[in-house]
Amino acid sequence: GTMNGLNRLNLQTNQITRYNQDAFSSSNEHKNVWITDLYIDKQENLWIAANKGLYIYQSDANAFQVIDPDGELHQKHIVSIKQDSRGNMLIGTMQDGLYIYDENRQFVHQYKKDNSKESLTGNYITAIYEDLQGYYWIGTRQSGLNKIDKSSGMVSSFTTHNSHIGNEYIRNIIEYEGNLVLCTWDGLTILNPQTNLFSRYTNYEKEKGGLNHFSVYSTYVDKANTFWVGTYSGGVSYSNPINNRFQFHNPKTESNISFGILGAMDFQEDHTLWIASEGGGLLSLDRKTNKFSHYLIEPHSKTWSDHNIIKSVMVEDNLIWCGTQKGTLYKFDTHTKTFSLFYSFQKNISIYTIIRSLDGTLWVGTTDNDGLVRFTKNNKKVETFLADSTPVTIPSIRNFLELRKNVFLIGTHLDGLFLLDMNKGTLVRYNPQLENGYNLYNEYVTSIVKDPFDRIWIGTYGGGFCLYNEKEGIKEHYTIAEGLSDDNICSAVWGLDNKLWLSTGNGISSFEPSTKQFVNYTDRNEIEINEFSIKGGIRLSNNEFFFSGSHGLLSFCPEQLTQNTFIPPVIFTSLAVNNKTIAPEDESHILSEKVYSASEIILKPNQNNFSITYVALNYLYPYQNTYAYKLEGYDKDWNYVGNRQEAFYTNLAPGYYTFQVKASNNDGIWNEVGKSVSIHILTPVWQTWYAYLIYILAFLAIFYTVYRYLYIKRKLERDLIEKQKEQQREEESHQARIRMFTNFSHELRTPLTLIISPLEEILQRVDLSNSIKGTLQMVHNNTQRLLLLVNQLMDLRKNQSGNMQLRITNGNLYQFIQEIYIAFNQIAEKNQILFNLYSDTAKIDGYFDRSLLEKIVFNLLSNAFKHTQQGDSVSIHLQECTLKQIYDLFPNKPVTGLNTHADKYVCLEVKDTGKGINDSEKPFIFSPFYQGKNEMEQNRTGTGIGLSLVLSILKLHQGVIWVEDNQPKGSVFRLLIPIDQSIYSREQIITETSTLPIIQEENTIEEPETIALKHRYLILVVEDNDEVRRYVKQRLEPYFDVLEADNGVKAFGIIEETLPDLVISDIMMPQMDGLQLCALIKQDIRTGHIPVIIITAKSMIMHIKEGFQCGADDYVVKPFNMDVLLYRIRNILAARERLKELYGKRFSLESLGIETTSIDERFMQKFFEIIEKHIANSELNVGVLCKEIGMGRASFYRKLKAITGLSPIDLIRNKRLEIAAKMLTDTDMTISEISFKVGFNSNTYFTTCFRTLYGISPTEYIQQQKTV
Repeated sequence: GTMNGLNRLNLQTNQITRYNQDAFSSSNEHKNVWITDLYIDKQENLWIAANKGLYIYQSDANAFQVIDPDGELHQKHIVSIKQDSRGNMLIGTMQDGLYIYDENRQFVHQYKKDNSKESLTGNYITAIYEDLQGYYWIGTRQSGLNKIDKSSGMVSSFTTHNSHIGNEYIRNIIEYEGNLVLCTWDGLTILNPQTNLFSRYTNYEKEKGGLNHFSVYSTYVDKANTFWVGTYSGGVSYSNPINNRFQFHNPKTESNISFGILGAMDFQEDHTLWIASEGGGLLSLDRKTNKFSHYLIEPHSKTWSDHNIIKSVMVEDNLIWCGTQKGTLYKFDTHTKTFSLFYSFQKNISIYTIIRSLDGTLWVGTTDNDGLVRFTKNNKKVETFLADSTPVTIPSIRNFLELRKNVFLIGTHLDGLFLLDMNKGTLVRYNPQLENGYNLYNEYVTSIVKDPFDRIWIGTYGGGFCLYNEKEGIKEHYTIAEGLSDDNICSAVWGLDNKLWLSTGNGISSFEPSTKQFVNYTDRNEIEINEFSIKGGIRLSNNEFFFSGSHGLLSFCPEQLTQNTFIPPVIFTSLAVNNKTIAPEDESHILSEKVYSASEIILKPNQNNFSITYVALNYLYPYQNTYAYKLEGYDKDWNYVGNRQEAFYTNLAPGYYTFQVKASNNDGIWNEVGKSVSIHILTPVWQTWYAYLIYILAFLAIFYTVYRYLYIKRKLERDLIEKQKEQQREEESHQARIRMFTNFSHELRTPLTLIISPLEEILQRVDLSNSIKGTLQMVHNNTQRLLLLVNQLMDLRKNQSGNMQLRITNGNLYQFIQEIYIAFNQIAEKNQILFNLYSDTAKIDGYFDRSLLEKIVFNLLSNAFKHTQQGDSVSIHLQECTLKQIYDLFPNKPVTGLNTHADKYVCLEVKDTGKGINDSEKPFIFSPFYQGKNEMEQNRTGTGIGLSLVLSILKLHQGVIWVEDNQPKGSVFRLLIPIDQSIYSREQIITETSTLPIIQEENTIEEPETIALKHRYLILVVEDNDEVRRYVKQRLEPYFDVLEADNGVKAFGIIEETLPDLVISDIMMPQMDGLQLCALIKQDIRTGHIPVIIITAKSMIMHIKEGFQCGADDYVVKPFNMDVLLYRIRNILAARERLKELYGKRFSLESLGIETTSIDERFMQKFFEIIEKHIANSELNVGVLCKEIGMGRASFYRKLKAITGLSPIDLIRNKRLEIAAKMLTDTDMTISEISFKVGFNSNTYFTTCFRTLYGISPTEYIQQQKTV
């Protein structure tokens, strides 16, 4: 209700419906309706009190009816409404007092202010209440309280004049804990209806648990017996009896003095509690008045002083014993309120324990190393105690308990627990380091308590507490694992309720030994001490407990620590889906009402990530409410999550779930029913039954398609396999023919070597007649043609293996073709064939491979002449053109494969008027080994590889070729070749140009120069062909000593025995081939210096690479020119002679300036390292060197002589002298010292050797170097 009408809140949807002035009546007399009170009667009718009368809400018509049974309430200002236990309606007005109507709305009685005995104190009725005894209590505005006895009609009044009501403006009345609570303008007034006595509550300090504001308007008591108070401008306050279970006492509030930490306590039976403080001296708390007093040891100290730090107190009659931090023990007289010094230890130690034993001895425990001190009855100090005839030392004592006469339990700070038996003179120690059962969980003992059942409880700081038995030692331990709130025990006190009460680092705990159950009180709103003090606990005779701490005292009575039995309701507070909070009727359409009212939540498949928040409606220490939740259908058990108030679930599968949550109040009372809501995550379309039906049908269709595909595929594969087998057979046949021709070519090279080389030697003779020389020249020319044919076969094989590479050079293409034209003129004249060369220009500059293009033109011309008869013609047509001109000249011809990015091309045509080529054969003529039918029928010679080689070479040049019919007869072969530099890579372009004539009409061979070498060297020739081996030997013997071997095994044996100066070896040999022999020679340190020349018929690049990879020094291809071989041998041996000279003069490898084989380099490096290692040893000889290197004397001598030309002794001497020369320039040592350092025993011999090597004496060498 408001001053502008009525508002209705729908709790399901959180929607508000407003009822303005027109909702109550359309007449002007009901305008400006001001709602003053709302009330729901036993029949669930809503009564509305307003300034224009009384109304009742008709829910079926959603309208308001004016209530005026007899016209008495017409237009009257109604302030309050109440229904009594009989069903009567009590109507309070602003000016006419109280009206009473029965349940039939018939007038019963009116109470107002008049002069009768039923008179009220005022007519402005603000509050109406019926108590349990049936009395009406009527509150007025500024006129006090009225009590109406229904049976007699008598009215009793309470005002500020006749009672202690405090304030006469009564706003609300409620009954709580047997008393009436009145809401007034000045706080709360509490009335005992039995005695009619008033008490006022006017505490408005929020920090001390007071009201937020003095003006109280309303009160309410909920199901948990919590009392709620609504104030004018201070919001809402609430209180519960359980809120006041613990009382906090702060001495600072009375004196406004900081006393620091409060510590040990003792009670004097005259109702005074004495407390030690950290800097504030001695405090006392009067339990009758709850007033604090404090007394300083140094009364003149106005500020905090360490002299006023008291660590322990003990009450003894009218004396209070006080132990300080300064090592002093005082007595405080409670009558005179003065301190007197009893004893001073004269050092800064703290006294934590003071007790009087059964024999009257005063025992004092300190933090000293000898912490235990006693004073006899005559005040004599005793510090030495014997145990097993040994002085006892117990440091830093914190606790002291006498079990019986002269038997004590002593707790320490760092050394655990001690049992001291003065009768037996024994001392037993218990600490965590002991391996037996007599141990503690921590060494810091804070409490020792003996209960009425003779059980001893030991509290530790960090290890919980334990049960101790003098015979059995430590028996049981209790820590967090057993239910304790914290393992840091500050103080332990036994209560009259047979429970052990403990102050811990996390509040107060009680332990019942019979059930071994803990009850923990840990809420910081309830336990107002942040940190409890060690030994700061005491129980008074009335079972009231006090625990001291950082800024005050905490007191309680165990019987008043009632448990909160209220079972808290649980509600849902919010729902979030995919991290977005959901509101009723929002765009998600998930909720149509508030989440706490929803019975089912339906989510889409993509909304399967959600969280729900919940809360337990327990407002007593709500932070101690604990929760557990479970999602049925997903979780197997309850999730206990402490005080967390939100549950998260992600990636849930579609289906039906039920989310349940339950909660407990601050004392662990669970609401097992809790709250639940059904959650349905819809199944996505692709997971519905009809979707699975579609999947099955689609699977069957795919299965059929795949089956059909595989069937067709297998059929095609079978057909393809058959074709592949056929192609494989053709390829195998083709490869067999290639291998046959290749092997045949290899075999031809050896006899060709034996033909060409002797033939060239004969042609060099001057005594031959011209006729014989002409005949031999013809033989030589035809041998060269045979060699070209062999090379052609090798080129075909090389192309098919991918080893043929372009060697592009720049040149005049016309001049190149003209040279070939001239070479074929002799054939044309001999066969009487007309042969012509046509070209548009005499110079066609371009880039091409001379050798490969030569083979193309040679093959084309050879075929043309072979198929042209006497009297016919053969012609060559050469033309330079561009790409556009090519398209213009040959518009209908295929140019696929031609590089179209060049700027220049050449068109080469070879025409003949011979027999021509059949159209059926034209597609096959470029296939390897293809021969036409006419050629086979006429037994024409040919191999069928020429045109195939032409096509392969043209593809490397990125050109094309095709054949056409010539007119009127014959054939035309047309070639288009790009001659532009830009289409070739840098690796393909070379600078050298060389042209070897195909046909040598004359071959003038000069006599080789005389081979001039310093020595007659020993050469080993390894060749399995006897004729070739004999021929090579015969040609070498005039210049060298020659050894022979027919395989690699024999050859290596000869090499090991003789160490020849050079080896010439063939590759293809039985038992061990030439490559294996070469590798074996180079890998052996004894033979690695010997040069090796490989001679073979294998001319491919890959074969040449293999030879050099094995370490060969040179590679010669058969057939070879013998003079060239002689020059190569001479050059290699001459290089070796220069190498020996370098080693003889300067034999450090850095000074050589040339590269040597790796095996020689490693040998010489090792040789020099050995010399340097023994440089000072004058006895260094060949035996030591051979032993270090691992070679025999003969082999070592021959190898070293072969490499350097010097003997080992000469090399040792020269190395010593070289090092000496370096030391002469780089050090300050004398010549005598240096000669001794490098292994010379005689200075004279050193000087002689130095002069022999360097030409000057050591002294002259030093002067010369200084001058330089």
